[in-house]
Amino acid sequence: GFDVIVDSAAGDGFSLFPALCNPGARIGVYGGSLGKVNGLSMQPVFWKQISILGSTMGSPEEFDAMLRFVGAHRIVPVVDTVFPLEEGAAAFERMDRGDQFGKIVLKIA
Repeated sequence: GFDVIVDSAAGDGFSLFPALCNPGARIGVYGGSLGKVNGLSMQPVFWKQISILGSTMGSPEEFDAMLRFVGAHRIVPVVDTVFPLEEGAAAFERMDRGDQFGKIVLKIA
């Protein structure tokens, strides 16, 4: 199992995490683009003493440090699809379906 899971989307898949965790594991959550978590059983959370931690991704200073780190190490996010701004509704529909792998980008200009 896992000792740490970091999740940026939530949604129904989140309910699988406690079963995948080792006792004493931590689950960090910093986003919810897939919406509510349905079907989450709390029994494995307390039986295994799992911690679920929410984050807004830190202070402005920490966010700035993260941006410098990403720039220095040339970390590039995975991009699923780039939509022109005029197709914004289609981009939101794709995100709502939840079948993307990576970021969905709206290109301006």
